[in-house]
Amino acid sequence: MKANSLRSPLRISRLNPDFVSILLVTIVWMAMLVLINPIGNFPLNDDWAYGWTVKMLLETGEYQLSDWTATNLLSQVVWGAIFCLPFGFSFTVLRVSTLVLGLLGVLASYGLLRELTGNFQLALLGASVIALNPVYFSSSNSFNSDVPSFSFAILSLYFIVRGLRLNSNLEVLAGILISFIAILNRQSSIVITASFGLAYLAKKGLKIKNFTVAFLPTITGLLLQAGYSHWLNSVNETPALYGFQIKNLLETFSKGLVTVALTYLENAIIILVYLGLFLFPFLIVCLADRFKSLSFRNRRLDLLVILLFLASGTVLVLQGRQMPFVGNTLETFGVGPEAFDGYSSSLNAGGEAIWNRTWELLTLIGFIGAAVIILYLIPAFLDLTTRWKEDTSDQGWLPILAISAAFIYFVVIGGLDKQYWFDRYLLFLMPILMMLIIVLSKDSLGEKLPSGMAFTASALLLVYGSFTVAATHDYLLWNRVRWQALNSLIEDSKVLPEQIYGGFEFNGWHFANRLETCEPQQSNIDRRVKVDWSSFTCLWGENTGRFKYLYKLRFITESGWMVKQQYSFRRWLLGDGTLYVLEQRK
Repeated sequence: MKANSLRSPLRISRLNPDFVSILLVTIVWMAMLVLINPIGNFPLNDDWAYGWTVKMLLETGEYQLSDWTATNLLSQVVWGAIFCLPFGFSFTVLRVSTLVLGLLGVLASYGLLRELTGNFQLALLGASVIALNPVYFSSSNSFNSDVPSFSFAILSLYFIVRGLRLNSNLEVLAGILISFIAILNRQSSIVITASFGLAYLAKKGLKIKNFTVAFLPTITGLLLQAGYSHWLNSVNETPALYGFQIKNLLETFSKGLVTVALTYLENAIIILVYLGLFLFPFLIVCLADRFKSLSFRNRRLDLLVILLFLASGTVLVLQGRQMPFVGNTLETFGVGPEAFDGYSSSLNAGGEAIWNRTWELLTLIGFIGAAVIILYLIPAFLDLTTRWKEDTSDQGWLPILAISAAFIYFVVIGGLDKQYWFDRYLLFLMPILMMLIIVLSKDSLGEKLPSGMAFTASALLLVYGSFTVAATHDYLLWNRVRWQALNSLIEDSKVLPEQIYGGFEFNGWHFANRLETCEPQQSNIDRRVKVDWSSFTCLWGENTGRFKYLYKLRFITESGWMVKQQYSFRRWLLGDGTLYVLEQRK
């Protein structure tokens, strides 16, 4: 065999932009994991509840959902259990299972965007925006349901879009089947089948036979959801919080038109600003491309919209109201809920001022990004009705798919009271909006990004990625130290868990998987009507519920308590920190 023939596969691989992009994303993802060190057998955020279900399944063979669970969770539990089978249960293994799905979600996003554009760099940029997002990456380092649901949903959309584009019934079927997996993980994934139905009608026409094909997946998905809920009831395993956010949505609609309108308006602004910040590296590239194709008058109109949003953001910042507006993942000093007071105690006044100014700047960037999103959304909605009349050979069904998915999802999330939804709920909208922008910009996008745009986007991604890695590293680090201290108390000092206030995850793991264990007084309450997050009193602060703590963890000392042990650690964002184990003075 000749030497040049041996080199040919490598040469082809080097010239294949998709191979290079997928390899690059995978290498970056793995490098980020090496930097943050995801190893550690401890829960993060809500995943103590989801991990408990996997543990029960492995140990007893029974499927038991924690009372803290609001989602279906079935798909994720099966996925996590498969990873645990060879190694036994641990949160490290569960974290690895989510990290695999996290990478799959990024690659599915690349595939979805690549189906829509001949510009592989733009698809790579979109996938990188997701991979380097602090909410996405930090959530991938937990067993929370957000990233698994995202990955199932976007993989489903990838096959649906590809199948509709190529008229491949097999790939459409694959997408629909994966959407059922997504529904069994999170109820909101029903938006995939609903948006598919509308897109299918737009592509095939408003004929009776097409309605059957279009909405059969949605009907099947609803039946699947109803059947799963009925099964949980029949085996008496319906969690106390199961679907409670749906109840909150219905409560919103029962309060009158004005309340409904104000709730949606407030949430719409918050969601747009968050997405504007998250997608900013992608948005500025598309905005620069958009400007090239606009007339001078329309450019001025675009600039006016951007300036109006920037002015609104400035007014808000001057009033002292900057991001983060909703919490749980993206927090003032990094990512992840801060379970104890004083996490930023090592900062002096100057350091806190720098963080405050940074969030003011990020808020303004978010408002600029929100304006760019609006510049794409408004024409898309205005043009929506004409898409139904376009020839089926055209791609008119694509914006309908994206708009309907975004709109239906917003109807579900945007109607919730602000305390009942989190920033991580917005991950699903990121590739959907990028998909819509690519479709609307398709005629003006070239095969490659201009060098200036590519450099600017790369620089912004570097900034985003640096923060994401540092924040996630710090989040895992201090939790690792926290659980080292807690395990030492329990194993070495023989302290009972109910005598320790170890924070939300610690109390949740030990006491809150059953509501009556967390708060015995709740055992006689009608779960279907009166239970919400506040019912789990053992989770919220000290000396609540039935516990009187003799020990607690803090980042600062406290009068009336003596320091039993202290653990020092070095964070990348805030510098040196100390976690104190405090013992009540006798």
